[in-house]
Amino acid sequence: MVDKNKDKFDEIIVDSIYKLKALRDDFIKVILLLVKYNSNIDFGTFQRFFENLIEFNFPSKDFKTIFKEQFDNFKFINYELFLYFIAILLKFEKFQTATHFINLFYFFKEQGEYKKSDISVFSKSIDSLDRIRKNRLGLKYYSVTGQFVKERADNKNIIFGKIIETDYLLFLITLLKNKNSFYVWFPMCSPYLNERESEFFSRMQSKTYFDKVKVLFGLKDINEFKESIITLSNSQEAHDFYRWLRGMPKIEYVTQLENIGTVD
Repeated sequence: MVDKNKDKFDEIIVDSIYKLKALRDDFIKVILLLVKYNSNIDFGTFQRFFENLIEFNFPSKDFKTIFKEQFDNFKFINYELFLYFIAILLKFEKFQTATHFINLFYFFKEQGEYKKSDISVFSKSIDSLDRIRKNRLGLKYYSVTGQFVKERADNKNIIFGKIIETDYLLFLITLLKNKNSFYVWFPMCSPYLNERESEFFSRMQSKTYFDKVKVLFGLKDINEFKESIITLSNSQEAHDFYRWLRGMPKIEYVTQLENIGTVD
């Protein structure tokens, strides 16, 4: 049993996170090969894979003495794996497949009871990093979790820039769908996003490209997208996220709203 009150408790979590990196790297290799050379993704297999991962976020039914930060190593790796999974699908323009997994409900057991959640379950707060470690070491990062993802982003096929824009995109998609911020993807890498350096959002200047990616947002055309983004930009929910995650760029700047669909 890990003692939460032990000095440098967060170091135990960090050490475990680094030990899990080899598994993450193998996962990335498999997904890259599968998506690049096989047009068919077995939806059910990957849904169950991610559902099984979620269960590591919680104690088992018979696990009595627990504190929630004890499972932060698994919360981190699950956040990272889902980010890379969607980023790879987007890289190879598998937009329909990405939409399927973004819109899914995931079923899992918590304390012996079956529950379900949308993808926000993969991006819950990691207090051992963003509170305990940040305070203990006096770190100035907007998100210590985001900084760890950045430091580990060493795969040349999926650079950190793709991870950042995927993180923000998942936030945007889920915020468009949900008014309750509890069910919105929390984009812990987003403070690193330079809104003018995002290939995905820059490409949305093309009408052709927008028509390809609009399925991700569940919107029928450019006008509906612009109206939705304007409404969202002025919403309290969006401003709450800017307050919670300082350094996060604003929606209207990232989407480059004035330029969307201006190129044939």
